[in-house]
Amino acid sequence: MKPVLQVALDLVHGERAIPIAAAAVKGGVDWIEAGTPLIKSEGVEIVRKLKKAFPTHTIVADMKTIDVGGAEVEISS
Repeated sequence: MKPVLQVALDLVHGERAIPIAAAAVKGGVDWIEAGTPLIKSEGVEIVRKLKKAFPTHTIVADMKTIDVGGAEVEISS
């Protein structure tokens, strides 16, 4: 089985996430992860935007809170 390369977009601004995802796709990434901070900041609409921008790639929606609590506190401040 071929390894899968995934990029995690653990950002808080969608306008930054899309260009980073595009660069990752150009570099050969297989899966694009909308990280928890990005989804909490931008809403689940960012998942739809990523799927529209990269229709042939798997989009992963990481919606947990345990791993980047500090960033989530910053978002809600």
